[in-house]
Amino acid sequence: MTDKKRRLVAYHEAGHALVGALMPEYDPVSKISIVPRGAAGGLTFFAPSEERLESGLYSRTYLENQLCVALGGRIAEELIFGEDDITTGASGDFQQVRAGEVWVDLGGRDYFGVNAKGRPAA
Repeated sequence: MTDKKRRLVAYHEAGHALVGALMPEYDPVSKISIVPRGAAGGLTFFAPSEERLESGLYSRTYLENQLCVALGGRIAEELIFGEDDITTGASGDFQQVRAGEVWVDLGGRDYFGVNAKGRPAA
């Protein structure tokens, strides 16, 4: 990995961690890695609470926070490197937000104006 890419990945992952740390009712950061694994240039791990693990239930606030955390990497890239130098690194982040169908159930269609597949709501 080049120094430029390592720097970009570090800021991208720091963006996830910083936004996650600032979100109320979100899991704490447990580990950040800028070592590439598969298609991922780096990873930010969050440690879910025991209660969340056992119940498997997620509040609307938690899901909103999850979306914010997913966007944190892209926002960090834009702030540090500029709008013209953001990368496709965030595409995997968007795909990892597994709550698309849940968003529709919780009124996400009205909230974002898009359906679970990212298309404009009917």
